[in-house]
This record gives sequence, structure tokens and C-alpha cells, in this order.
Amino acid sequence: MDMDITRLVVTYSAKSNTRGNSGGGESGTTGSETSNEGNSLDVVFDVLSSSRRRHVLRQLEASGGESNINDLAEHIAAVENDKAVSALSSQERKRVYVSLYQAHLPRMEEVGVVSLDDGTVSVGPNADRVYAHLSQPSEPESARLPVAYVIHTALSIVALLVGFVWFESFLPVLFALSLSVYAVLAGWQLLTAERR
Repeated sequence: MDMDITRLVVTYSAKSNTRGNSGGGESGTTGSETSNEGNSLDVVFDVLSSSRRRHVLRQLEASGGESNINDLAEHIAAVENDKAVSALSSQERKRVYVSLYQAHLPRMEEVGVVSLDDGTVSVGPNADRVYAHLSQPSEPESARLPVAYVIHTALSIVALLVGFVWFESFLPVLFALSLSVYAVLAGWQLLTAERR
């Protein structure tokens, strides 16, 4: 199975390189086909598949749509190494700079997500399509529901144990209350799932 994935990646990379390097239409692609490539979901997810590319996009958004490669490399190196920019070694900066300069930024420019001009990186014409997928909330409301279930379960167990020891006559009420809260949580989960 790993071999199939490797073949797929190599095939996709070869197709991307053929499209990006076609001069006068030797590969049969036209300008409109190339711009369609920049709008396809495959390309969007290809761009977003790399954490460094996502960091570039977030940093460009935070800096008003434009930054230079050095600043981007420093910011990403700081995030990846969990350090302040001033604490980064030159090797940590260089590692990110080289990968941005040689791989990530050219790929992003090829599909129109960024524009490169003499060391300056700016948001490209196809960036909106990528930002639409990047800007999803990091933790949807429904992701907090399992925490609510766990907390409620723990509190219910404690209440039932206390009820067994001291308030045996209130056990049916505690049990009914616990089931009612579970019903409310389940209803809340269904409503939030329908909104999406």
C-alpha cells in the first residue's frame, strides 16, 4: 500500500512539474487550464497539506497580505522550534528559509496562491480559495461536546456513589436527572451537527 501512495505522489509531482514547466504549450495545457489548476480542490488541499505553507498563509494574513521571506522563515522556525525569534540559531532559520525558498513558495506561486517579487511574498490571485479552507475554526463547537459528556459522567458517578452511601431514597431522582442531562447534551449535539 505504501508503494501505491509513493507512485501517486510521484505521478502527481511529475504532472505538476510538467504543467509548471510547459513553455509554448508542448504539454497541451492552455492558460485557462493552468488557472483551473489553481482553483481545483486538489491543489487547495495540496497547498494546505504542508504545515509550513499553512504558516506562510497565516503569517501573510496577519501581516496585511505581504511579508519578506526572511521574516516568514524566522516566524515559522520560531513556531516549529517553540522558541522566541531572538533565541533561534542560524541553522534553525536557514533550514526553514531554504525549504520555503526552494520548495514551498515556488509551489504556492505556481498555483497562484502567493506572488514572489525580489524576496517579497504577497497574497496571490487564488489565495481566497485556500483561505476559505484555512480559516475554518480550529475547534468547532461540537468538538467540545465530548468534554461535556466526560464531565457529566464523572459528576453523575460521584452523585450516585454519594447517593448510595447517604441518600439511598434519592437514587431514582439522581438517575433521572442524570439521564435528562444526557438527553439535553445529545439534543445540543444534534442541533450543532445540523447547522453544519
